[in-house]
Amino acid sequence: MAKRSGRGKLSSIEILPEVCDEDIAWVNAELKERRIPQTEILREFNARIADHGCKPISKGAFSRYSVRKAQGSDVREVPPSRIAKGASGFSSVSVGTFTAGCALGLVLGILLRRGDR
Repeated sequence: MAKRSGRGKLSSIEILPEVCDEDIAWVNAELKERRIPQTEILREFNARIADHGCKPISKGAFSRYSVRKAQGSDVREVPPSRIAKGASGFSSVSVGTFTAGCALGLVLGILLRRGDR
């Protein structure tokens, strides 16, 4: 983990229990997409973590987290193995790996056909 500036104290989002990891992954994705206002993301996030019995995250703490996320600083990333699989039965990681493998196969096929000429 990269060293953070400041006191090194963990944020209120970083100390949430593992049961909230999927919700944190959702927050990270929504912040990255930038299509929903940050206040709406925070409202939905607080509702999600309340379902797990966690206290709400303050506007200030969420804002600091989102700024660090936007700057590419070290924020809590959820390991792919802990993200629940969707209704299709595939996690976003396995779909991404599959897609990358298909693209690589296509590129290699094109390059090999060029080499036959």
